[in-house]
Amino acid sequence: MEPLSLPFSAPRPVLHVHGTSLCARLARYFLAREGQWVNARELLTVAGFAAWRSRLAELRFAPWSMKIENRTRRVNGITESHYKFVRE
Repeated sequence: MEPLSLPFSAPRPVLHVHGTSLCARLARYFLAREGQWVNARELLTVAGFAAWRSRLAELRFAPWSMKIENRTRRVNGITESHYKFVRE
C-alpha cells in the first residue's frame, strides 16, 4: 500500500517569532521550552489572564502550526493542566 499523499503541503511550525502580540509572546515562550511540560498557571501570566486558552488554540493553526500537547492530572484533589510544544 502506498502512503497517503495530500494535495497540499502541511504547514511547518514557525521557528522564528517576531511581533509583540500576546500570541507571538506565547509562541516564543513555548519555543524556549521545547519538549518541556509547562503548567497552565504559567501560561496565563505570559499570554494574558482572560484569553490565554484562545491564544494557545491559535498557535495550533496557520500561520503558527505548532504541535502543542496537553495533559491533565489530579494533585491533592485539584486538576492541573500542562502543555508542551513538540516539533513534528
